[in-house]
Amino acid sequence: MALAKRFGDGTTGSEVAHAVLADRAGEPDARAKIEAALSAVAPTTTMAHVPQLIHAELSIALARVQRRDGEVDASRQSAQRARDLLEHWPGNDADPDRPLVRRAVRRATSATSSRRWAGRWST
Repeated sequence: MALAKRFGDGTTGSEVAHAVLADRAGEPDARAKIEAALSAVAPTTTMAHVPQLIHAELSIALARVQRRDGEVDASRQSAQRARDLLEHWPGNDADPDRPLVRRAVRRATSATSSRRWAGRWST
């Protein structure tokens, strides 16, 4: 699965991929999958920046689920956590693929934005 490769090898990559896909598909158990993947992420890789990117992606997915469940404040906090992780990612300065990070920040923003909040969360 390409998404699992994007997040690294092994079980954690697969867990993250399934959690993100569950969110995108609107599955009712997406929240549990996201939270399980979040708890498994950090200690599983030797590449310093990968856990931050995975954590940011999962935070974006969690923000969407929280928004769907009507948890607006929690959703904003999850989206802000994703933005902070992406903006302070160690690879930002040297990364030739910086537009990818900017797109992820926009996704974190749109996970909680409605027309009413769009001005507050613009990037």
